[in-house]
Amino acid sequence: MSERKYVMLSYQWDHQVIVKNIRYRLWQEGYRVWIDIDAKDGMKNYIYSDMPNAVKDARVVIGCLSKAYEKSDNCKREGNCIGDYKKECIPLIVEKGYTRNDWVQGIFAGQLYINFSNIECFEAKFQELLVKLQNLYPDLNPQKDNPIPAHVPPPESLSSLGNPDPPSTSSDTPPSLPPQEADMTDYARPLSGPELSVPDFKDLITRVSRWCDKQGQGKYLNKMKMVISEFKNSPNRGITLVIIQAVKTTYDLIRLLETPGIITATDVRVLIEVMKLCGMGGVESVIKPEWNLPKFEDVPITTFSDHRRKLLQFGNTVSDDNMTTIGQLYGIEGETDPYSLILQLEMEGYITEGGTMNEFIDKLKDYKMVNEINALTSLND
Repeated sequence: MSERKYVMLSYQWDHQVIVKNIRYRLWQEGYRVWIDIDAKDGMKNYIYSDMPNAVKDARVVIGCLSKAYEKSDNCKREGNCIGDYKKECIPLIVEKGYTRNDWVQGIFAGQLYINFSNIECFEAKFQELLVKLQNLYPDLNPQKDNPIPAHVPPPESLSSLGNPDPPSTSSDTPPSLPPQEADMTDYARPLSGPELSVPDFKDLITRVSRWCDKQGQGKYLNKMKMVISEFKNSPNRGITLVIIQAVKTTYDLIRLLETPGIITATDVRVLIEVMKLCGMGGVESVIKPEWNLPKFEDVPITTFSDHRRKLLQFGNTVSDDNMTTIGQLYGIEGETDPYSLILQLEMEGYITEGGTMNEFIDKLKDYKMVNEINALTSLND
């Protein structure tokens, strides 16, 4: 076992060209990569018969998913090892139109994928993958001076895969941001009550996080992520959907707001608005009275756009059956959490305000999803 941790690429051979390009770009960024076609890059010669150890020793497995991957017995064996060793993994879609089914759904259920199926968007999608690796797995310790193995030639050009469909603004090309989300700079508002000291501010974050954890595994996490996505791509904030989706705990999600100063010891109003929108009134029981923070009911929602609040209404309203139908329509099958589904629809560009949202609502009309349509078109106070 080498000292420095590595990324493992799990894939089916029909997609070697795109997988080799991903491997090459990871090398260029300084990551160590294991792939079954190459056992001479310092990975201690893992071979087919030792594949379970390659999975076991990997820091994270990147699954390159396709119909061929799903049907492959070898890939299924790798998938079983991923499950047996409880390995962390990042799913990529490498075949246009593929939706996760069968055993693949069991291994990668509930995980947000990155869509590499349009080769013209390869670099943009690779940057999403890179951000996820940097934020979730800093211990991979990429080294820029890490040489690409001498015996490995540059990968075959992606153009060899043929002419893809033109990039779709609804799934691969990030849409232009609506006015409400393009310049969210007015965060600082006077807090009703005295300022918190830094220790009290840290105490508040800890108490809120622990309260959320006690309510059940992930009960509020995805809902909070969906609300906080209001701040994606805001100027100088350093918050993107990829970063938001990568967060695993309530504590880290709240700290994500602290880093760019959206919440501070002198202004926790945005945090209170998030908790109010998410229906977390019970958390007030763990807030110290001496902090003199305003009651949730007295805090108007002024930070979050009507678009974001309608998405929240949609998440609160969508039925399990309709959630399944929407997942099938948009190739996001297996999501059992409505807010996770919304995050994935946002990531793929299907519900942007004033643009693809109208198309999304029209699709719901085709399936007579009356309650869900009302949630997305009328804001209830």
